[in-house]
Amino acid sequence: MMYMGKAVVYRYMNAHYKSLKASLKASQYFDPKHDTESYFDSLLEVARSYYLLGYYADAGPMLSMLQPSLSELNSSLRAKYYDTLLSSLMSLDQTKIPEVIENMRTDVEEKNIYWLNVVYIANILGLKDLAVEAMDKYRIHNPDYEDNLAYHGVAVGLFNDSGQYLEASKSYRKYAEGVEKMLMNLVESDILNIEQINMA
Repeated sequence: MMYMGKAVVYRYMNAHYKSLKASLKASQYFDPKHDTESYFDSLLEVARSYYLLGYYADAGPMLSMLQPSLSELNSSLRAKYYDTLLSSLMSLDQTKIPEVIENMRTDVEEKNIYWLNVVYIANILGLKDLAVEAMDKYRIHNPDYEDNLAYHGVAVGLFNDSGQYLEASKSYRKYAEGVEKMLMNLVESDILNIEQINMA
């Protein structure tokens, strides 16, 4: 569990190589027969790290290896699998994406699907109706979406491409303000750490 926690933290810090190492260590501690979901989750983190590091040739086979175990997993882990697969296919084989999205909608509870990633991918591929539908689904299952920085980051592209320039401008402003606030918090945290080191 400790290594899985580290892997997730490192991923959010964009320290993807460290996340990969922690995920690989975590996978060694889980018994695939008795801890199937934990084992699967750790290997999914490995696949995500491969993708985020640009090791697409490694991410693909890892996801293929995991596919036969999907039926044994809960909806949240299946959603995570499909989200990682869709992201990888953007670099490996975009022609498979529509079919994978259909399979995901059959295999995963609607509330668990990573709808923002579907919006992002569908918009890039020119699947406008799907992008709009996915955004509606995201809003339904996330009523506080206006407070979500990721939502505004994705919404900018969708609004722009559909000619809703005023909405795009509003989302861009909220996204930029959110990023600025996040960066300021990081700077303040770094300054505090430096001051604590100097006082030691």
